[in-house]
Amino acid sequence: MTVKLKNNANRIVLLSHSDTDLLTLSNVVSKLPNDFPKVHGFNLQSLHEDINKLNAILTNADLIIVRLLGNLESIDNFKTLLENLKNEGKYLIVLSGSLEFNPEFNYLNT
Repeated sequence: MTVKLKNNANRIVLLSHSDTDLLTLSNVVSKLPNDFPKVHGFNLQSLHEDINKLNAILTNADLIIVRLLGNLESIDNFKTLLENLKNEGKYLIVLSGSLEFNPEFNYLNT
């Protein structure tokens, strides 16, 4: 499957509990071509209490990659937010940060 991102408003968002994920992303972003979609990373630990801020960040994203420690219920209303984004046609990749299989994550993946 080829992911086609929208022109002009291209955004890829990585949400992770891992600071090393976000550090790696910040090192890579500076090396991307100028015409590459905008890429942003956010720490789920700092956003887990503010679902409205998280919603605002994800509403503008075309591709959302989530690397989650624990389960979807570890962040209030997060599962509902991701289900709504999936229904809106957003591209979602939800991965376990602990390498444990979680069928809920697969359900959300597009």
